[in-house]
Amino acid sequence: MRAFRPERQNCTPHSNREHQLRGEAEANSRLKDEFLMMVSHELRTPLNSLLGWADMLRLGILPDGRRQRAVEAIYENAKLQTQLIATCSIWLKS
Repeated sequence: MRAFRPERQNCTPHSNREHQLRGEAEANSRLKDEFLMMVSHELRTPLNSLLGWADMLRLGILPDGRRQRAVEAIYENAKLQTQLIATCSIWLKS
């Protein structure tokens, strides 16, 4: 008795398209991962400065002459955070 073997049809166009779509999906996934890593870094950098200066103010370890510098650094880094978040929200909408 012979085993049933369906005739092979030409699946090449479907296989090629599937392979192409898989490659595109993997590339998009890599781009998304790179984007998220970059955004994460860009958010953390000013945030670390904000927290550092705020901690020194909170703990009262800054001399009087450095307190104004701390306030300015907090303000500038907060502006950077706001700009980055605004830019990200524009990208997400488009």
